[in-house]
Amino acid sequence: MTGRQPLPQAGAGGRYAQVGLGLAVSLLCLWLALRDMAPDAVLRSLRQAEPTWVALALLSVLLTNGAKAARWRLLFYPHHRHLPLRSLFAILLSGQAVSLAIPLRGGELVRAYLVGQRFGDSKARTLATVGVEKVIDLAMLALCVLILTPLLVTTGAAALTSRRTALTVVALFLLAGAIIGLLGRRHWLALARRLADRLPNQRGMRWIGLLDAALHGLDALRFPSVVIQVTAWSFLIWLLAGSTNFLTLLALHLPADWVVSFTLLAVLQAGVSVPSSPGKVGIFQYLCQLTLAWFGIAAVQGFAVGVLLYAVAPLTLMIAGGLALLWESWQLRREAPVAVAPWSGEPREPGEAPT
Repeated sequence: MTGRQPLPQAGAGGRYAQVGLGLAVSLLCLWLALRDMAPDAVLRSLRQAEPTWVALALLSVLLTNGAKAARWRLLFYPHHRHLPLRSLFAILLSGQAVSLAIPLRGGELVRAYLVGQRFGDSKARTLATVGVEKVIDLAMLALCVLILTPLLVTTGAAALTSRRTALTVVALFLLAGAIIGLLGRRHWLALARRLADRLPNQRGMRWIGLLDAALHGLDALRFPSVVIQVTAWSFLIWLLAGSTNFLTLLALHLPADWVVSFTLLAVLQAGVSVPSSPGKVGIFQYLCQLTLAWFGIAAVQGFAVGVLLYAVAPLTLMIAGGLALLWESWQLRREAPVAVAPWSGEPREPGEAPT
């Protein structure tokens, strides 16, 4: 690489309207959650939190993101060995902090930028690996809802179970798109080259290069051993994330149940995509309160869970991610990028001898 580039910025169109809508949604959720509740009752519930369980919940959050970094590293196969896990962990935290703190979903671009600047890898390929992550997590969410559905028939969780078909269809559609991209890479590149011949200057070749790099970002999924490892990491990630909710319930002396914990996880994963204020304040707590009400947990206790879980997970990630972003920015100023090995031929299965 020949020089540093500025951090990517979100487009200005509709930005203020989106932020304004998010603030309105968050304020509405806070009002709905607190309208019939005395704030001192929430404080009393929070003061009873057991520090040991809170510490274990914090540890669970860090382990969850460590597992996410390990899974993300595998998605760079066959170049993953050139990417230090600790650096990807810091970059992952940086991107999550940006996505949580700024309601414009810029964390993915930050991750692509930092990987490109630190390791000289293609930003398009990095974005493709992030996209694969999102598809896998959506598939895991659909699977979680499908498993929970028969266990929630006696609760008021109709809002969640009624979405199972839509989640499954979307997940299968995206997985099919990834498979089509893998199997038809040469066809898509040939088609892109024919279209590029009609564009002026070198713009077409630039788009072909970006498409080629993005398709290479899917290459890890071509190998069964890598897919098995990615799948195992994905199950561990969701188990750890559910454990965070389980430990938070224990910290507040509430009945800890795995069905409750994973139902809360599924609702939060699906619900925080709604436009809201920076940090998801308001909607996060209200979703916790509504979900736990399905299982007979009082509104005050449900809101207290939302406050404590927010401090344990999103707030911790924003603080840790902010520090990681400062560290990565400092590293960029003092170090030259480490070049990732250039693409050379078809990747091989792990352990396979060169041909």
